[in-house]
Amino acid sequence: MPITESDLASLTGGNVVTTSGDKIGSIGQIYLDDQTGEPTFVAANTGLLGTSQSLIPLRDATIRDGDVVVGYDKDMVTNAPPLEDDEGSLSRGQEEKLYDYYGINYDSTERGAAWTPADELRTTTSDATPGGDPDLPDDTPATSGR
Repeated sequence: MPITESDLASLTGGNVVTTSGDKIGSIGQIYLDDQTGEPTFVAANTGLLGTSQSLIPLRDATIRDGDVVVGYDKDMVTNAPPLEDDEGSLSRGQEEKLYDYYGINYDSTERGAAWTPADELRTTTSDATPGGDPDLPDDTPATSGR
């Protein structure tokens, strides 16, 4: 069963772990789809003292004992394309890079994710469409937060 917005409160203080239980990092930001409000990505705080962040799709992820369990190993996550901008949204180009990196067909996903701090649990809205706006460059934010 996919992770839903109502599941987010149980994630405060948890970790992102592999299916075998190996810790990848602590849970950072949760990115929500701006059209559905459903969790789309989780940022894992990795690296020395958790100073780096790696984004991981929540597709097929589960929750176990307050942790997010993902189907990717730590090396794959820590080598993911870096978060380019933490101003509250992912550009269409960044989303596409992340989906491609994790082997997810970008065209078949709901596009447009915006982050919300895990402790505030707000949703965001936008009029972004799944097809994207051909007039917007790839670095234009796919969403806007409120």
